[in-house]
Amino acid sequence: SSEDNNTTIENESAVKVMTFTATQEGNEASTRAILSGTNIHWESKDKISLLYSSENKQFTLTDGAGSTSGKFSGEALESGPYTAVYPYQSTASLSGNDVTNVTLPATQTATANSFDKVAALMMAKSDNTTLEFKNAVGYVKVIPKFACSKIVLKAAGASEYLAGKCTLLYDTNSNKPSIAFTSEQSTSITLSGTITANTAYYIAVPAVTLSAGWSISFTDTTGDVYTRTGSKEIEFKRNTIINLGEFSRTDNNLKLTLTQNGNVSADKQVDMGVFTIDKKNID
Repeated sequence: SSEDNNTTIENESAVKVMTFTATQEGNEASTRAILSGTNIHWESKDKISLLYSSENKQFTLTDGAGSTSGKFSGEALESGPYTAVYPYQSTASLSGNDVTNVTLPATQTATANSFDKVAALMMAKSDNTTLEFKNAVGYVKVIPKFACSKIVLKAAGASEYLAGKCTLLYDTNSNKPSIAFTSEQSTSITLSGTITANTAYYIAVPAVTLSAGWSISFTDTTGDVYTRTGSKEIEFKRNTIINLGEFSRTDNNLKLTLTQNGNVSADKQVDMGVFTIDKKNID
């Protein structure tokens, strides 16, 4: 009414909003700025998990898209310290300094001249509302010279994992995260989607040394598979891009290992001899 003009009425049930300012780690080797060729870090609709005690709140970018510093807003939490994970992980929970129930996906979406941001795991810890995110992953860069339907990076070792459910371990001395796989591990990562020729693609990988070797295969649009195998160990580092180079079907290092009809090429076939199934000889 007119007599209440000078009265402020507060809705006690309204959700109080809290805003964090977030930055990303970068160096000469790896940042979104390097990947995109512009000074862009945060993207519209980016979301993070804000963890406090038993709480896991989703905070959304509300300001700073296209800049190096963004603001994330969400339901207010109690005073810090705070732990944050990018991208938002609905199952994540805080365990001391670490974050459990996080996933580094074994299937990543191919993004021209960039990476799948769902796999771009980062972590931050802070006593206030400023979050300085540090990368938990590194990246493998490849440039196929022909169009593909998928690219598969695989570790030769049976227990050298590249993806799966994990815990983000936080080193309080270096203030940097690392990945420890816990279940549903995979020794390979598949990059799928529309993969065009002569374009760079990045695969998010954990910091791990593949001591038994590795392979990378490219499935072209006809179904033929071309594979390069590395017998020497390779080390993937956090916050670092490993450039595996360009891959052409005429490259001697890239072998046709499977044709579109599903038949193994002659030089890869093995004579298994004669064996018996249900009393019948099979040649």
